[in-house]
Amino acid sequence: MVENVMGARRPPWLSPADLVREGVARTVAAGPVFWGIWAVYGIVAAAAQLGARAAGLAVLTQPLASASIAYQLLLILSGTLAAVLGLRLLLRGSEGWWRLDRTALYAAGLLVVGQVSLTAVSMLLTGSMIGGQFAIGRYLVGLVLYIAGIYALGKLALWPVGIIAGRADMTPARAWRMMRRTLRSLVLSMILLGLPVAAISIYGAVVLRMNPQAQPTAMVLALTLAATLMSLVNQGVIVSIYDRRGGRPETLGDVFE
Repeated sequence: MVENVMGARRPPWLSPADLVREGVARTVAAGPVFWGIWAVYGIVAAAAQLGARAAGLAVLTQPLASASIAYQLLLILSGTLAAVLGLRLLLRGSEGWWRLDRTALYAAGLLVVGQVSLTAVSMLLTGSMIGGQFAIGRYLVGLVLYIAGIYALGKLALWPVGIIAGRADMTPARAWRMMRRTLRSLVLSMILLGLPVAAISIYGAVVLRMNPQAQPTAMVLALTLAATLMSLVNQGVIVSIYDRRGGRPETLGDVFE
C-alpha cells in the first residue's frame, strides 16, 4: 500500500505491461489441458462464424433474428464454459478441473449474465445504425449503457474469480473494493492484448474493400485464433490482478518468479 497526500492508504498502481507479461507466463505454465480447453473453444467459435457466413446469416443487420440470437448464445455459452474451466485450472490446479460444481455454475451464471447484457446493448447500438436512417437517440442511449456496462463488469471482474477460487467471503462489494485503482490497468492490458485482433480486423477490412470477391475464410480463422489467444492470456491477467490484490495472499511471493 502507498499513502496519498491526505495520509490515506491506497493500493499500488499495476503496470499493464507487467500484467500482460504475468498473464502470458501464467497461461504458458498452465499446461496442455488449459490450452486444450481454449483450443476447443477456438474451433467452436471458428466453426460457428464460418457456418454463419455459409448460411448467409446476417448477424449485424438482423441481430434480433432467432438464428442470430442462437449464434450469439452459442459463442457466449462456449466461451463461458472455457473461461470457468480455465480459471479453475489457473486457481486450483488440475485436480478435478472438469467438475462443474455449485461454485463453478454460480460463477458461470455471473459471466453469462454479464456477456448477455453487453451483447444485448451491442444489438441496440447496431440496430440504431442500420435501416433507412441513423437513430441518434437510441444510439446515444446504447452507448451510455455500453460504457456503464463495461465499467461495472470491470469493477466486478474479480467476483467470479473469487467464487471459483473457493472464497466464501467473495461478494460484489469486496470484488469492487479489490479493483480500486486497478480498472485502468485492466483496460490498458486488454488493449495491449487486443492489438493483434485489431490489426487483423483492419487488414481484413482493407482486403475486402479492395477485393469484395475475396474469400474471408483465412481472415476469419486468423481473427478467431488471435481473439482466442487474447481471451486465454486475459485469464492469466485477471488471476494476476486477483493475487496482487490479496485474493490469494500465499501466492504474492510468486508473482515475479
